[in-house]
Amino acid sequence: MHIEKNFFDNLFNTIMDVTNKTKDNLKARMDLKEYCRRTELYLTYFNNKIQKPKASYTFTLDERREICSWANNLRMPDEYASNLSRCVDMKEGKLASMKSHDCHIFIEALMPITFNALPDRIWKPITEISYFFKDLCSSTLRVENLIYMESNIILTLNKLAKIFPLGFFDVTEHLPIHLAQEARLGESVQCRWMYPFERYISEGLLTLEYLQLRGGCKRRRGVTGLEQWLFEKLGAFWRHGIFLFQLFLSSD
Repeated sequence: MHIEKNFFDNLFNTIMDVTNKTKDNLKARMDLKEYCRRTELYLTYFNNKIQKPKASYTFTLDERREICSWANNLRMPDEYASNLSRCVDMKEGKLASMKSHDCHIFIEALMPITFNALPDRIWKPITEISYFFKDLCSSTLRVENLIYMESNIILTLNKLAKIFPLGFFDVTEHLPIHLAQEARLGESVQCRWMYPFERYISEGLLTLEYLQLRGGCKRRRGVTGLEQWLFEKLGAFWRHGIFLFQLFLSSD
């Protein structure tokens, strides 16, 4: 799940050209001049100032604001995803403070729609990445499909290497190569990711806030509140167990 989030952050921030977060920075453009032959991306100098030409894989500020407006008005089913409008920054034209599950939903379901204005040679590899993570996180996995995904993701990353600068590729962009094999060895991703545990911890913290408001937790220290929350959970468990035991006795 964190690989998915990190990959999405790098890809999304680069395409949206987010300041201080994009991988398409000045150092990456300097590397292009030294190692690649993409003359349209070379840095230029005007009035003793360095200028970075706009790349075909990035959006302008108006296009970014249009995407942010679309995300701000997006409505999804209950409990499918969080409210993405809280992440929208219309002034800068970016999405900030997205949680892991927000990135999970975005990269698998929304990214092909969001970036459909890009040229086909750029949009298609991005869509392939989206389908790769979507198939990888499905509840049912077939061995033959995983073998195909294991070989196809290499071709997809190769296509991205022809589009984005060298600085875009780090260990995060390399790790998807191993995910299909990991799924073959460790079975379904749902058995190994952290979303249920994070949701459970979040439930505990919300209950802690509720106990503080209700007065069940006298002190505002987190340990005391969590102990009180644990006592309530244990009490509910025993009440439920006694009820089932009484039903068992009455059935005899």
